[in-house]
Amino acid sequence: MSIGDAHTIHAHLRHHGWSRDAEPVYSATPGEVVEFEVIDASGGTITPETRVEDLATIDFSQMLPLTGPIHVDGAEPGDAIKATILAFAPSGWGWSAVTTRYGILADQFPDPALKI
Repeated sequence: MSIGDAHTIHAHLRHHGWSRDAEPVYSATPGEVVEFEVIDASGGTITPETRVEDLATIDFSQMLPLTGPIHVDGAEPGDAIKATILAFAPSGWGWSAVTTRYGILADQFPDPALKI
């Protein structure tokens, strides 16, 4: 879903891990509309065709990608930034998994599980 003349930060502009050293991919002015195209928590490694057996070979280094970051003109370290979500468009499918390597209940479920 495109938001008018908004600048789009595409999903391929992502990194892994929070760091103040990450270089901004865009510099926005206060009040500017910026659209973010994001990818799921698996970084695209889990698809609607993924089977539970495939979880054993998932590249966990691609998990939890972060799109951006962007710089906001005039913002200083310690400032609070207010962001308003104007629209949200889900992809139409989702997933949840538990393996011995991933999931908050991994220690309680010895067998992997995947729900698409």
